[in-house]
Amino acid sequence: MERRSLVLFELSFALLALQAAHPLWAVAHPPLQDLPQHLAAVRILADHGDPALHFDAFYTIELGRTQYLAYYLVVAALAKLLGVVRANTLVLSAAIVGTPYAMRALLRALGRDERAALFVLPLTWNAHLVLGFFNFVAAIPLALGGLALAVRLRAEWTRPRAVGLAIVAFVAFYTHVLPFAFLGLGAMAILVGGTPRDTVRRLALLVPAGLAALGWMVSSPAGRATVNAASGTS
Repeated sequence: MERRSLVLFELSFALLALQAAHPLWAVAHPPLQDLPQHLAAVRILADHGDPALHFDAFYTIELGRTQYLAYYLVVAALAKLLGVVRANTLVLSAAIVGTPYAMRALLRALGRDERAALFVLPLTWNAHLVLGFFNFVAAIPLALGGLALAVRLRAEWTRPRAVGLAIVAFVAFYTHVLPFAFLGLGAMAILVGGTPRDTVRRLALLVPAGLAALGWMVSSPAGRATVNAASGTS
């Protein structure tokens, strides 16, 4: 693209991506099914030690029993500054806006037409979002962005890409296990190849996330239930 066309495309892409998140800000109470549950969980995390609220008398925080940590911890941290509702809206908006950008990064890495990422925009409002599966929604751009990093890393090893992939995979696991599994399987398929040494070096980047997943499956009731469901056992 020539410079003028490139600027126009970037501006249009940004405006369309932002518009996808606009409904979250347009109403006081977005009709998202599990929204109250998420807000309650974040409020307890953010204000657990507040003596005026007495949350600690009724709730015990055990972070090791869930892998839905990344979304909740980020929102809880922002809630100190913005309040629970606005912090949640901001992080969920970032996930929606980030999804077409992550798809565009993957298309670029694959040498495809990045304009096709615009077709993702209508899909950002999906059953998972309407039902309130915010962790799942937030993990989607992480999975797509991680795959883009894996493709670029396979083409050329650089330290920033290697560190970025390791971090994104780790955060994706602690956001939601299903998009993380999509990222893990896709990244392994992409990173295998070349000399055995190159393959091992690339796959080693997924080890931290893999160990976190293994620990969760062994120690967490939810993890064991997920393994049993996947294997067809009770």
